[in-house]
Amino acid sequence: MFVGVAGELISYTIETDENPENIDHFWIDIRAGNRGLGRISLNTYFRSHAKANFDARMRVAVFQSPSSELPVSGIYAASGLDYDEIERDQRLVYAAHERSSLESLLVSSAASSRTPGGRLESKGSRTDASNRQ
Repeated sequence: MFVGVAGELISYTIETDENPENIDHFWIDIRAGNRGLGRISLNTYFRSHAKANFDARMRVAVFQSPSSELPVSGIYAASGLDYDEIERDQRLVYAAHERSSLESLLVSSAASSRTPGGRLESKGSRTDASNRQ
């Protein structure tokens, strides 16, 4: 099942651990309207790939939403992302990021949403992470 989450950014956190190889999450807490607080959990490193001696970097493409308006704050059922549809409208470039590079990108994105009236929107589920090349 996919869900959409939209609302005001409260905080973001980079996972910490004594063993750097265990760090693989970035959390974003938002106020999701009348649904209260919500947490978006993002993977920043493929630990299972690293253990199997595969490339553990995350591949990420940043794209512009076709919507001119943000959805109402809250948590709601969503259909997920149709990559074919997105790629028809704009060229996506999937860049491989080491964990620290991806964390920097996420911090920068979260910080830019802290402008007056700044809000975050996320759509997907744990299975929505893409490792496309």
